[in-house]
Amino acid sequence: MYTSPVPLRRPAAFYLTLSSPVRVLPESPRWLLSRNRLDRCSKVLENIAAKNGRKVPESLQETLQAIVATQRSETNYGAVQLFKYRVMAIRTLLLTACL
Repeated sequence: MYTSPVPLRRPAAFYLTLSSPVRVLPESPRWLLSRNRLDRCSKVLENIAAKNGRKVPESLQETLQAIVATQRSETNYGAVQLFKYRVMAIRTLLLTACL
């Protein structure tokens, strides 16, 4: 058992080092779009464009809405799809066993 607080400082320093950029970096516009947060996504894109010295097109909102509509119409695949067919189930189990 540890009797000194010194060993506890290393994990704490590691955690603080890894968690500090979280407050500084903005969310990814792609992630914001996938969560249907169009206003926040457009603000992040405007911020990125301003830092790069560019202007955001005026049709940004329409473009973002079209992207979200396209994403909704696409089929999403989950873990169940891996076991839908016998061959896929065997391959999935073999790959899982090898890992």
